[in-house]
Amino acid sequence: MTCASTAVSVLNHVKNLKGQAVVFCDVDDTLITPVSKTFRAPPYSQLIDWLKTLKNKAHTDYIDIISAWRQQRRVMLLDHDWPKIIQDIQTICPMYGLTKMDTGSFGRIVSLENWRYEELKKLGIVFSSSPTVMESPSLYQGILMTGPYKKSDAIERYKEFVLTKDTNTIVMIDDRQESLDDIAQFCDHKGFHFLGILFDGLKNFSTNIDPICANFQKNYLLTYKVWLEDDEILDKMVQNLDI
Repeated sequence: MTCASTAVSVLNHVKNLKGQAVVFCDVDDTLITPVSKTFRAPPYSQLIDWLKTLKNKAHTDYIDIISAWRQQRRVMLLDHDWPKIIQDIQTICPMYGLTKMDTGSFGRIVSLENWRYEELKKLGIVFSSSPTVMESPSLYQGILMTGPYKKSDAIERYKEFVLTKDTNTIVMIDDRQESLDDIAQFCDHKGFHFLGILFDGLKNFSTNIDPICANFQKNYLLTYKVWLEDDEILDKMVQNLDI
């Protein structure tokens, strides 16, 4: 295991690998992150994880709230070098996206697979080519999406498409240690060398969060199914909306 906070440092780790490698990369808070500062530090950074718990409480608006947020929020690259670095890595070995999220249709979004692909493509991120399999887990345009399964389950499901008979090393880039541990166990069981890169690029951004604004964003989303970006909050707050 190792750590990296820039895309260039990730490339340096991959360049030093021996043998035949395949790289998998998380998406949220590794490649991209919401523009809003609300998502930069706890407890507000866990807003979407909290919203997902509504599903377990049979919250009737869960799907509409999450799908509205996904469609409306703006995102940005954690590192502006990511598109070029991903291209550079693909000259060395295949590189695929591996994201923990739902699959198929979801509320207002007809296809989460296509939505995620288009979101990344607009930012210049394109992974290695792959077949399209619209199941759960799914594989679409080089992006594995887990559905309710673990990331290692997604690799196992599509190993014939993303791994070759010569693959001896798997690289996982992720901002969550539990995901790295999951892939590490998979590699140990399957006999692959493993390089886990804990990506902490979020530390390069300001975490100066206004709790009043963050709570207003949360409550407005829950009430109206509309996400307000940081530069939109003040106009709504001065209207003295009772939410």
